[in-house]
Amino acid sequence: MDDLSLSAIFEAHSEAVLLLNPDLRILYINPSACQLFGYSYSEVLGIPLQEIIPLQLQKVYFRFLDRFLCSEKKSIALRGRNEIFGYRKNGEVFSAQGSLNKIPIGNDTAILVMLREISPGEMSEIERSKAKTAIAVWWKRNRT
Repeated sequence: MDDLSLSAIFEAHSEAVLLLNPDLRILYINPSACQLFGYSYSEVLGIPLQEIIPLQLQKVYFRFLDRFLCSEKKSIALRGRNEIFGYRKNGEVFSAQGSLNKIPIGNDTAILVMLREISPGEMSEIERSKAKTAIAVWWKRNRT
């Protein structure tokens, strides 16, 4: 399969697809991801990952990514305990599920991120309470 065919598959995919370089900058983003984060393709291409992650969660997420990249795992699911939160261009925070996948590029490793937003109706009250508590605890411990 050539790069053009692969690109066409990601363009048509209903889930948000992002490809991050080893410096965690966005190398590729499909239309679903642009819509999810509220950016146009040209606005988001090349921006650092931290621009689409809520500020209070960045340290936790980057430690999580470091551990994933240093592990033997080739992919990891982002749901349940590993559910993530994203940050839209308009400042809105949203909850998502999906996966992280290591993609070898030469001597480096890129990360393929696939996400699906979780609507408030899909999250149980217990999950919402756990998420709010986790953010509050993290914020209390890490604010400086």
